[in-house]
Amino acid sequence: MRYDPATNKLYHEDPQGNLQTDTNNVSAGLDRLLVRGTPGLLVNKSKATRPADRTTLSTKKETMLENIIATNKAAAVQAAYLETGRLANATAQNILFKKFPSLPQTPFNALVVANLADVIGKQIKPSPKLQKITTAMVTQAYAEVYQLIDLEGMIGELLNTVGDQFDNAD
Repeated sequence: MRYDPATNKLYHEDPQGNLQTDTNNVSAGLDRLLVRGTPGLLVNKSKATRPADRTTLSTKKETMLENIIATNKAAAVQAAYLETGRLANATAQNILFKKFPSLPQTPFNALVVANLADVIGKQIKPSPKLQKITTAMVTQAYAEVYQLIDLEGMIGELLNTVGDQFDNAD
């Protein structure tokens, strides 16, 4: 007995070996087909599907969607953290540069200002909210400094220059 899901028909062989259709007894024929070694096969209108495959596919799609949402949520939180640091750094620098207009505005100076704000937020005037903001300021200031310098090149040069001296000291 054979089932053709495209036509939703069962075919069986007559005594001469010819395939015959049996449209009146599709469900009874499928029951016999299930007993002969096609476990889990169910008929859904005109389609033959395996519920486990459908469930697995559905679960994979849900998991993929959950992963995408979690990744985007984490990225949005990180972006907001850096943006908070950038805005706080800009505000602190504007205040400082109004008092000291001859002070050059560089990423290194921004890092110094962020670290001063961090010391104030953690030691001089402790506040959990201020600590979060100043930590974001320092993180963002470092991100700007890293964009300016070739950190990988600096480390490589340092290892080439100083590393040889440490290797020879042993």
